[in-house]
Amino acid sequence: MPTKYFDPSDSFFAGIAFMKCVTHIDAIVDPPIQALKEDKSVSFAKFGSFSTFVSKSKMGRNPNTGESMEIKPKRRIKFTSYKNLKRTISGDTD
Repeated sequence: MPTKYFDPSDSFFAGIAFMKCVTHIDAIVDPPIQALKEDKSVSFAKFGSFSTFVSKSKMGRNPNTGESMEIKPKRRIKFTSYKNLKRTISGDTD
């Protein structure tokens, strides 16, 4: 079942003004985003790590016209989950 949009004022910062919640969340999220912009890896203990890479150029097809076209390379984000997260999700207790 898909998760609904997370509104920080719902639970995480209950009792704190919404704009103050946004400020706190921005303070947590902005440094990792800046690090990824600078091609640095970002790790979260017991969760996983994020890194960036440049995808290769490849041939694709326009679904409307069927015309072949080149898909240009671009920067992408890669997430690697840690074993603890995988075990928790799969229900392994070993």
